[in-house]
Amino acid sequence: SLAVANLEYIALDNNLLMNASFPPAYQQCFRLQTVQLSSNLIQTINNFDFKQFALLPVKSLDLANNRIISIHPGSLTYVSHQLQSLNLAHNQLSEDVLKIVLNDLKSSPKLISLNLGSNGIKVLNSSMFM
Repeated sequence: SLAVANLEYIALDNNLLMNASFPPAYQQCFRLQTVQLSSNLIQTINNFDFKQFALLPVKSLDLANNRIISIHPGSLTYVSHQLQSLNLAHNQLSEDVLKIVLNDLKSSPKLISLNLGSNGIKVLNSSMFM
């Protein structure tokens, strides 16, 4: 088996992944800071997809260029405590999903970069950012 304890960076971009779930072994990646999942076939971020990262120092999560149309409430809170950068560009996020994302990120004191470009978002209102 692969020793994952020292991994700081994992790139799984440009594959055919249909979901973002990680096996329990990733709980042992105590140094994991960057997770690249861009350019896959992910449509939904489920409640526990990032649960394995709850106690890890993940600072950057790249989900760009997927087909994400649904993000379950609370699913991003597992990574929100250390997250500095979240890339959700080039997906299919609606305003309702954007509200879920922003609500999950309320507990992200270190977030400095949020890319929501090219999602076809039509309306931004002040209540989304409060």
